[in-house]
Amino acid sequence: MSRSVHHSLKPAYVRRQSKFGVIDVRPDGYVRGLDDFPTPPWATRAFFKYVSTIKFARGMRLGFIDPACGRGHMVRTVRERGFRCTASDVHDYGMPGAAVWDYCDRGVPLPAYDVMITNPPFKLAAEFAERALDEARVGVAMLVRTLWAEGGRGGKRSRYARIFEERPPTRIAIFSARMPARAGVVIQHYPVFMSHSWFWWNKMQPLGRTEFTWIPPEAQSELEREEDYA
Repeated sequence: MSRSVHHSLKPAYVRRQSKFGVIDVRPDGYVRGLDDFPTPPWATRAFFKYVSTIKFARGMRLGFIDPACGRGHMVRTVRERGFRCTASDVHDYGMPGAAVWDYCDRGVPLPAYDVMITNPPFKLAAEFAERALDEARVGVAMLVRTLWAEGGRGGKRSRYARIFEERPPTRIAIFSARMPARAGVVIQHYPVFMSHSWFWWNKMQPLGRTEFTWIPPEAQSELEREEDYA
């Protein structure tokens, strides 16, 4: 999780002690070393419109959790649809009501939840998926780099052996126009050199075959709102 940075700090960063160790924080709140790349709200709306194989209608009594909530962009987008969503992260980014805990620590008891939805730290995405697949009652949705599907090497510790072999996603939805992602801030337009996809497990049906699909290039212009970038 959080770790010390051993090279000299630039003036823009302030070194602080956190619950999980020493971290470096910019004045705008960006935390170096914690994969702090906020999710544009339109990308979460795209999950509900183009990815989920369950029709999440308003009024459904479902509890969501985002255990890597950051500043709460994904949490607020889930809540705008009328769902409860528990917010937490390993670092306090100032999201009102968010708990500070380590989702990878199985010793931390969590409230029961139906759907885990998150943009996890890439290096810990497998740990997030494993816990969520064990605990979520309805489904698991993770926004990660598309290359995460490769499974990786490492024998029994590879993503393939730990997740994909026995519990493959129900659907992988690739952003056909790359999602803008910038450290510490939601941004409308930004050069992006990595592809992102939603990985979705529908636990209400047997896991077996994975469907690959695409989120259309017009999704951003269709689903974004001016206030998303305020």
